[in-house]
Amino acid sequence: MRSDAEVFVGTWEAVVPGKEGEMWGTSTWTIDHTLNVQIAYPEEGGRFTSWELTLDPDKCPKEFKLSGFNGIYEIDGDRIRVASSSGDRPTNFESKDGVTVYVLRRIEPKK
Repeated sequence: MRSDAEVFVGTWEAVVPGKEGEMWGTSTWTIDHTLNVQIAYPEEGGRFTSWELTLDPDKCPKEFKLSGFNGIYEIDGDRIRVASSSGDRPTNFESKDGVTVYVLRRIEPKK
C-alpha cells in the first residue's frame, strides 16, 4: 500500500466546486517526490506559485500544511479532497468564510 505522500506525487487538476472557470476556480497542482508543489493558474496567463507541503496522515481527519495554510484532506482513489485556511485548521470539508475546499483530480501532465 502506498503512503499518502506517494499518492500526492503527480499532476492534479484542483477545482473549487461551483467555481469552475472563475478566477481561482481551477488550477493545476504539480507535486514532486519531496512534496514541493507548483500551482499554475490558467485564468492568470499561466502564473504559478511554489509551496512546501507537509502531511500528517496519523491525525483524524488527516492534516496538511501548505506553506502558510493549514488544512485537512481525504484520499478517494485518484481524487483528493482538501479544505484549507490561512487561520485555524478546518475541522470538516464545509466551504465557508475563510475556508476553501478543493477537489484534486489526477491528470496526465502536459508534454
